[in-house]
Amino acid sequence: MGAGFLNIIGGCCGTTPDYIRAIKAAVEKVSPRQLPDIPIACRLAGLEPCTIDESSCEYR
Repeated sequence: MGAGFLNIIGGCCGTTPDYIRAIKAAVEKVSPRQLPDIPIACRLAGLEPCTIDESSCEYR
């Protein structure tokens, strides 16, 4: 949890209020992951990441 990757926590069907309280207690002092400040672009994921931006165009 201390690695900075916490985005969302919770339970699923059948999760009890006691379980949710235990999760809350475990992460109470953990800050949410900070989003990186990156330029807006079309980003696709597959086997390799692909970013389409102004540098992707041959013709300007």
